[in-house]
Amino acid sequence: MDECYEIFDECYSSARNTSSVILKYFIKYSEFEKKGLENMDPYIYAKLACQAMFIYRLLEKEIGLQNLTKDERNAVMVMRRYKQMEVSDPSPKNYVKFSLWKNSEGTLKYKISDYQQDLKSEDGFEKLYAYLIPHPEIMHVIKEVFLKVALSKGIIEL
Repeated sequence: MDECYEIFDECYSSARNTSSVILKYFIKYSEFEKKGLENMDPYIYAKLACQAMFIYRLLEKEIGLQNLTKDERNAVMVMRRYKQMEVSDPSPKNYVKFSLWKNSEGTLKYKISDYQQDLKSEDGFEKLYAYLIPHPEIMHVIKEVFLKVALSKGIIEL
């Protein structure tokens, strides 16, 4: 249960205002962009996806009022479906698979892979569970949507 509070704590601040939550997200996302997915710890990427969902829920109504491009509308649709746990007809351009693996010594490792990859074991590790999270390209586009909304509503200033 403490882990839930830790993840929420990363999204929320004692200031309890939307701008600080969004700024924290942009800081985390900029760290991700600098490293790139191939150099990012999969666990950190999964947490970033959770934070993006939190921000999406905060800004959902305002996002609906924005004039969005086709790519932005697609990213919003992916987030909306993901929020409702409605990942029917997943596409490799929309989702990646986050998985947890364990070897015989009890060592855990996290992995991000193509959502269609269905390995049960690999290099002495057995897959414990896996779930879909938004693709890095979707995360990039949704970050741009968040920025557009935050600037247009005066939540943050550049």
